[in-house]
Amino acid sequence: QRMVTETLEAYLAGLPGVGLKTARCVMMYALDRAVFPVDTHCMRLFVNLGLIDGRMRFEYAQDLLQDVVPLEIRKTLHVNAVAHGRAICIPRFEQCGKCAIADLCRNRH
Repeated sequence: QRMVTETLEAYLAGLPGVGLKTARCVMMYALDRAVFPVDTHCMRLFVNLGLIDGRMRFEYAQDLLQDVVPLEIRKTLHVNAVAHGRAICIPRFEQCGKCAIADLCRNRH
């Protein structure tokens, strides 16, 4: 029997050493649930696009961003935000000239 997503998330996040981001990563990658984990790359992307305040804590951004990202693009957006953050939007080594969305960025160098 399939556990309700909210119940599963609460269970996983309640395990020792497991936070909401890790719980949602497990749910998204291993259990194919339509959740949106916010990691440092996702956070930086949304801050640079001016969609959230850079002073916002991860705990608050998790639910806020999950609520605004449509179910059908959550996994794709997360995977691409992580890839973008690792390859293009690297703190102090930004490659804005290679960035497809640089014209939207508030942190453009």
